[in-house]
Amino acid sequence: MGTEGGARGREPPVPPRLDLIAAALLFAVAAGALAAAQAMPTFTDRGGAPFAAPGFVPSLYAGLLAVLAILLAARAAAAGALTRSRRTANDSTEAGREAALRLLLATALAAALVFGLIGRVPFAHAAAGFIAAFILVFEWRREPLLRRLRRCAEAAVIAVAAAAAITFVFERVFLLRLP
Repeated sequence: MGTEGGARGREPPVPPRLDLIAAALLFAVAAGALAAAQAMPTFTDRGGAPFAAPGFVPSLYAGLLAVLAILLAARAAAAGALTRSRRTANDSTEAGREAALRLLLATALAAALVFGLIGRVPFAHAAAGFIAAFILVFEWRREPLLRRLRRCAEAAVIAVAAAAAITFVFERVFLLRLP
């Protein structure tokens, strides 16, 4: 999360218990994604290569997400997330509330993309809107009007470029039709 002059500065650490909860949620998402990817057809019965199956890449991503969730859980446990010490028992600190709010905002934006936009508008438009909204929500600060307008322009440029790149890769490289 950068600002005009570089890094935003040192943010207060997220409470270990909140990291542990996030790790559990991410692991559950990874397990669900892996199960869904494994349920996809493999087309090996029609002579298709196993690595060309539509669930292959999502399986890799789900596996990677599961490994990262386990590493996050281990780090949180090492930081005292499982102890009842005074330091970790009070996860309602300002840093914990801010981290929880950021997680809730990210989840709400992702849900709006998945349940509100995909399938209703062209994928490239949905992706651009999601990316721009994500940047603006997490980078918006009380700044002079000119800086805020510049931030909006940057978000729009990044969103359009990323959406075009994502659409190109999925449709031209992976040969998948996007909704």
